[in-house]
Amino acid sequence: MKRILSFVIIFALLVPFAACSKAPEKEANDPPAPTDTATERPADPTEEPVIPTAAPTDEPAEELPEVFVGDDVFFILYPDGSLYGWGNNEHGQVGCGAAGTVGVPVHIADGLTPVYIGETVFALDGEGTLWGWGRNDGADLGLGDTVDRTKPEKILEGVTKIARYYNGGWFALTGDGKLYNWGFDAWDDDLTEEERTASSVPSLYYENVKSFDEDYIITVGGDLIERWGDFRKIAENVSEAYGFDGWTALYKGVDGTLYEWRKVWDSDETVTIAVCEGIRTVIGGYILTEDGTVLDYDHPFIRDQETDTTLIKVLDGVKELVHAEAYSEAFDCFDVTFALKENGELWAWESADGIGSGRTDDENRSVPALVAEGVRSVYTNGLQTYVILENGDVYATGMNNAESGSLGTAGDTDGDVIGYFVKLGIENAAYFATRATTDLRYATDAWDEYESWTEGLTVYTRSFAVLHDGTVLAWGYNGDGFLAGDTADAVIHTPTEIRPEGR
Repeated sequence: MKRILSFVIIFALLVPFAACSKAPEKEANDPPAPTDTATERPADPTEEPVIPTAAPTDEPAEELPEVFVGDDVFFILYPDGSLYGWGNNEHGQVGCGAAGTVGVPVHIADGLTPVYIGETVFALDGEGTLWGWGRNDGADLGLGDTVDRTKPEKILEGVTKIARYYNGGWFALTGDGKLYNWGFDAWDDDLTEEERTASSVPSLYYENVKSFDEDYIITVGGDLIERWGDFRKIAENVSEAYGFDGWTALYKGVDGTLYEWRKVWDSDETVTIAVCEGIRTVIGGYILTEDGTVLDYDHPFIRDQETDTTLIKVLDGVKELVHAEAYSEAFDCFDVTFALKENGELWAWESADGIGSGRTDDENRSVPALVAEGVRSVYTNGLQTYVILENGDVYATGMNNAESGSLGTAGDTDGDVIGYFVKLGIENAAYFATRATTDLRYATDAWDEYESWTEGLTVYTRSFAVLHDGTVLAWGYNGDGFLAGDTADAVIHTPTEIRPEGR
């Protein structure tokens, strides 16, 4: 599968035989030298939902291990700073000094926090130094070559953010406002050796950068800059941006107002619209204001493209918006949006399945439904959702496929989807970490062999619960022992304790 398809993650089918057995010492390699080249509507539920409830209890405060979930590789960072990893290790992405599947977490390093997890892994230490390991065939690690690394190596100092983009390249922002770029698409046969060599180490891409994303840069002075072409300035006095596609840009001004910049169709003219004031953030096309109101901006398209700024009120009293997108086995994209209110009510809308209301028809649900009460926190991967109630009880809803991912319902896989909340046998949960992975098992030039995109498509889910005593539980797709060690089960249905080697 060509790496330019950012939504596709290729699952490793062939597993090397060498396995990590001992954690390596972290080498103090010097980083490579960078090169300086430069409208109001009620939102009442339409049906009587199945609603779990709970009375409040105090949530204990303690230091807990942090779980980082990749597609096939996983990490646990303990409060003492020790980092453990396990999972698919074809390219050395576990980071333990050797290749081969690692079924039990092993010590990787001390003082490193993962910031990107894939076949290539990046982490930051306490001083902002960027470390990397794993796949490197597109000079992903910026170390001047294309050789995989099986343990952490230094790349760049003073880094605050790193991101990968569809062309195989990587960008890193440093604390002094410099944006560096390196790497290339290893599948691109048109690249010359000179171009590959020049892209194999970090080079200066832009200066005076406050933040960036795939298509834009926000400068220290607040200018919003288009990242492609001639770096056109789109707006001034910008504090945060929420997307840019070449035709439209949605951004927050330093005054807290949400603005939209838009190109006029079939014209060189542009227009800037003040959408609303006092916004906190924008998630999945919904605006969350400072006073806790959720406004609908993109669903449906109710505005005139050039002048109309009509908004629809969805809910109020909201303290948190949670949005996720995932692909099902039928290659349907599910947009799941949850709003957690200050009073503990959880409302959900958009997705056809698995939102805890007992509805499993094929019709999209754009009207919010009350799906739970007494909720402390909510976690979703787009296909599965977990809630922790104020009294500590845990409930789950969503995909429960016996082949590719379990909700953790102790072997209960009756039906592909559980469209209502079921109580899990997990006590004392502090938080969840969960991820859905789409696997297309064919290359681009093989698509014509299939009658539809459904063929060759598989969805895998993995979920983790971290308990208040620091215990880590895992369940979901196990692959070749990626998730839970030497068990032969393809899917772990009962939450299983993950015990790191030597702890």
